[in-house]
Order: sequence, then structure tokens, then C-alpha cells
Amino acid sequence: MQTGTEVADTNSASDRVSTVCVCTPRWLEKRKNRKFTKIVRYASRKAYAEVRPRIKGRFATKEEVEAYKARQAAGIVGPEDHLMVFS
Repeated sequence: MQTGTEVADTNSASDRVSTVCVCTPRWLEKRKNRKFTKIVRYASRKAYAEVRPRIKGRFATKEEVEAYKARQAAGIVGPEDHLMVFS
């Protein structure tokens, strides 16, 4: 009879060895095929991101772009403010 602190050993050593022997080649194959380069999965999302306006590198809302243009017209825009609009 088991108490609450004991854990039953359901896997024998031979079962574990056979599992490791089966899984290791698959793991090695997957490891060999890893790619660490950036992959664009959705070209439409990339195209949309390229045309969206950015301020200091982050996407800007219409209100932020309008405020930026108003500051620019008034001559208040500093050198640290950068608006990038790709059309």
C-alpha cells in the first residue's frame, strides 16, 4: 500500500532506454535543421507595415501624425522627432 509521499515507478529502465533511442535521432535531425534567420510569414502584413507612418520607429496613429505635422508647420519639431511615411 502506498502513502501520499511515495510515487510509483511506472517506467522501467529498459522502457526509458528504448524511448531515448527512438527520440534522440529525431531530436538531432530537428536540431540540425534549425534556422535562426528572420522569416516573413505573411507578405501582406509586411507590405502594410512598410507603408504605415512611424514616429521614432514606432507606428503612429492618425492623431499623432496630424499633431506632428502641426508642430512641423509651427517649427516646433526638434531633431529627435522623426516622421517616416512610406507611400
